[in-house]
Amino acid sequence: MEIEEEEKIQKNETQIAIKRQKYPKSESDKIVKANMNRYKKKKQVQVLVHPNIPCSVMNLNQEPIYIYFLFKIFKSYDNEDYNKHRYFGYADAGVGRIDQIYLDKVNETIDLNLQIYSQGYEDYKYLIQIFKNKQDILYYNLANLLEQYQQWTNQHLSYILNAFSDKNIFNQSFQEKIDQAQPEFESVVKKWAQEKFPNELFEIELGTVNINQAKPILLKKIFSQGLMMLLGGEVYDIYQKLIEYNLKESLSSFLNGGEYNGRLQLEKIIILIKSFMQNNYTHVVFEDEIFTLDGISIPTKKTIKTYYYDEEQKQINQKPNMYFIIITFYNFESNWIKYLIEIRQQFSQLRKEIEYPGIKEASQKQFYKNFEYICKQEYFLEKFDYTNKFQDSQ
Repeated sequence: MEIEEEEKIQKNETQIAIKRQKYPKSESDKIVKANMNRYKKKKQVQVLVHPNIPCSVMNLNQEPIYIYFLFKIFKSYDNEDYNKHRYFGYADAGVGRIDQIYLDKVNETIDLNLQIYSQGYEDYKYLIQIFKNKQDILYYNLANLLEQYQQWTNQHLSYILNAFSDKNIFNQSFQEKIDQAQPEFESVVKKWAQEKFPNELFEIELGTVNINQAKPILLKKIFSQGLMMLLGGEVYDIYQKLIEYNLKESLSSFLNGGEYNGRLQLEKIIILIKSFMQNNYTHVVFEDEIFTLDGISIPTKKTIKTYYYDEEQKQINQKPNMYFIIITFYNFESNWIKYLIEIRQQFSQLRKEIEYPGIKEASQKQFYKNFEYICKQEYFLEKFDYTNKFQDSQ
């Protein structure tokens, strides 16, 4: 019986292979679909744990956890564990969720409204113990860094509590004043960013302070027009793809490293936390990678800067205030931008050859589509000054 069953399985596999050869799919379509599926969130039963519960109770699996100010820490950066949980997001961590995604047609940005429940765990003893037991130099460095970050976190939270020690601060009217100023805060920041950084590719995180918790919270993420064009096309087209494939919770995953090497990510988190302690994101520079919606991975250099909004003066500066702005700038070498455009043109040509084999009229129609696409790419090059970068690099 076992032999008959094996022969039956082999026969089915052979039939499937024949069908695949008979009906080949576009390679580019398969790449796009594969990457879309990779970033889709798996539906899970979630257990939201109160952030003050000791971390020891969370030792249920290898899922990462968030620590204060939403640094995502993996319990294991071994490739198998890391890649299994690398798309673990806010909602899964029990610290918040993405409340809404929408298209700002006036400013041509894609916005994510965030509803953050906490800024993550504030006691790192559990993680420190895990990493010291690894007997690995990088894990040991991370453990030592977390010991320093534990002291920094305690001091930082103590500073905020002291800043709000005045009893008049802790009242409902003051919190309402902060909340009511948020729409204007957002509007001023978008206008300011467009005027100050017209040729930059960037994303913005807007945040303020929750008076009751005496902690900073994130309110919104804003993705610029240029960054979305690089990710995969016009802002409206990107928005439609995010809705169609239900990728709103995965957008940050595309932009925060397509690197599958967990050890490199271990090095990156060490750099990030160390830089954050040194200057509170006033100026942090590090190497990273992005994953475009059509499945292309290219390296980038990220620069993180922090600004603040003075609600009374209606001005943005770098003097600490109740409203903070964290901007991440994306910078790419010109040869990688050129590579990205060439690959996309090849994808477009491949689709044309598959969809319209030997039909002149259809091919001509597709040519105009390709021409329109190339024009958009040329606009991207000129707008963000990559044309001159190409010439300088040659």
